[in-house]
Amino acid sequence: MTERELKKLNRADLLELLLEQSRENEQILAQLKRAEAQLEDRRIQVEKAGSLAEASLQLNGVFQAAEAACAQYTENIRHLSEEQEQRCAQMERETQAKCDRMIAEAEQKSQAYWDEVSKRIHDLCDSYAGLQQLLGQNQQLFAGRQTP
Repeated sequence: MTERELKKLNRADLLELLLEQSRENEQILAQLKRAEAQLEDRRIQVEKAGSLAEASLQLNGVFQAAEAACAQYTENIRHLSEEQEQRCAQMERETQAKCDRMIAEAEQKSQAYWDEVSKRIHDLCDSYAGLQQLLGQNQQLFAGRQTP
């Protein structure tokens, strides 16, 4: 903002600008304090580490924690896998039982149908034999009438 623009502002606007600048300064100071605190923490960590060997030992702790987390994750996956296998086996058993029931039902229906067809064929054969017998008798009667 230029000087000319600042001169045109009334007191309320100037106070508002001043308050805004004060808030901005407070935010910047807070950021600076956080950054200084982080820097101090890092200095302390570097001083604690002291040497490359001590730093590697601290990293080993990180690796051990990561390894433990990996082992726990692997165990959880194994456990979930076992549960899933059990569910699948149960579903397979249920499906097999249902298939067995369906096959038994189909076999019963098939046998009942076959029995009915066999009975009809047998009845038809009996009727055919009876018709042949009647036809034979009629031919004998007819043949007996034609000889004078």
